[in-house]
Amino acid sequence: RGEDISVLDILPSLSPIPDTLSDAGEYPVTVSGGSDSNYIFNYISGLLIIHKADQQIITFNSLPKFLRTTQRFPLEAVASSGLEVTFVSSDQDKATISGNVMTIEKEGAVNIIAIQEGNQNWNPAPPVYQTVIGQPTFDNVTSLFTPNSDGMNDHWHIVNIEDFGEVEVKVYNRFGKLVYESSDY
Repeated sequence: RGEDISVLDILPSLSPIPDTLSDAGEYPVTVSGGSDSNYIFNYISGLLIIHKADQQIITFNSLPKFLRTTQRFPLEAVASSGLEVTFVSSDQDKATISGNVMTIEKEGAVNIIAIQEGNQNWNPAPPVYQTVIGQPTFDNVTSLFTPNSDGMNDHWHIVNIEDFGEVEVKVYNRFGKLVYESSDY
């Protein structure tokens, strides 16, 4: 009554002794030793189970809605566990990923997925999806527009230009002189 372990002559020992650095898993626990003139010890083995922790979220920095073909964009994300996040493209034909850099390969919508698969102490985090729409690139604009009324390339059409909001158009001749300007495509 009212006694604690301080009244024991020799304290029992516990084996193994998991601590805060122990990995998730099952640890058989046994108690041995210990003695006292007033008590008889009867030990029953036990099992200590350390469960993996759940990762709450992946914070995935926003991606632009539209990127041009051949355009590269850095990907950034952090898991609540602090473990490394990897990235996957839902369509390798439209976007490829090398490390944390995405490259748009082809026009069209593609999902970029941030993943953290967990480890010996953490369960996988819920994946986070963002959609990017690959747009055509006009790397060689000079071959697209020749308004000389010869019936070839006389009209300049920018696909889905309405998706870009306010647009300003300036056309220069091959000598760098401004020949046309409009704030309304």
